[in-house]
Amino acid sequence: MEHLPPGATPAETVAEVLRRLIEWFTANPEMARTQSELFLWTMRNKPELANRIYTTATEMTEKAIERAVGPRLDKAFLASVSRLLIQMTDGLLVAWFAHGDVERLKEETRTACRALALLVENH
Repeated sequence: MEHLPPGATPAETVAEVLRRLIEWFTANPEMARTQSELFLWTMRNKPELANRIYTTATEMTEKAIERAVGPRLDKAFLASVSRLLIQMTDGLLVAWFAHGDVERLKEETRTACRALALLVENH
């Protein structure tokens, strides 16, 4: 979050968070796959722990976005945007694991970032 451009709008900020998450995962593909596989294992074997992990990730994402954009998004919308950002990240990663094409992932990420930015911009 500290590398976001100063004066960015909430829409630009949220889209940039998604872009940078995917960028980090593509730079660390083994970690990306391991994290996903461990979470899926946890969902099957310790669902209560998976719920706590997901809840914590959502809360941390929400707080990070709130720090970056300030009070410009109301709490309910901020929570929705945080969950959607995580869901988009998960979906992009699963698609990438299936097709294995980094360039395609970058294009899919650009599309997801535009969609997320439009949601925030039009709220």
